[in-house]
Amino acid sequence: MNWVNAYYLNTTWERFTYGWNGYATARTSGIFVAFNGAGQPMTFSLPVGQYFQLNSVSLAAAWNNNLQLTIKGTRNNVLVYQTIVSLQVATRTMLYTLKWANIDKISFEAAGGTPYPGLSGSGTQFVVDDLDITI
Repeated sequence: MNWVNAYYLNTTWERFTYGWNGYATARTSGIFVAFNGAGQPMTFSLPVGQYFQLNSVSLAAAWNNNLQLTIKGTRNNVLVYQTIVSLQVATRTMLYTLKWANIDKISFEAAGGTPYPGLSGSGTQFVVDDLDITI
């Protein structure tokens, strides 16, 4: 898979260093999660002619409540699926039944929201864990 603007971090270290935030909220297994660097769009894809199915994913907002996350699934640069979810800092969003089949690229783009009170940061970073795909 080709990942663009996808970073990972250790949620134990993050909490010790910066205090509680949404990075730990999205975590459902292990201590590592992925996030979008600098709040910019994140994508992952397969080479031309290869396809996968997006089954499910665990998500949370890192800093801003009511963060609007647009998720798009494309095949050969044609939009096939799209959903918009509102993410919270203190609540994990589980998208269990996506079953987006025969796509070659997924893009995640976050916008808006309001800073969660008392956190040391703000912005449009979102957190991903347990991304379940079938190739």
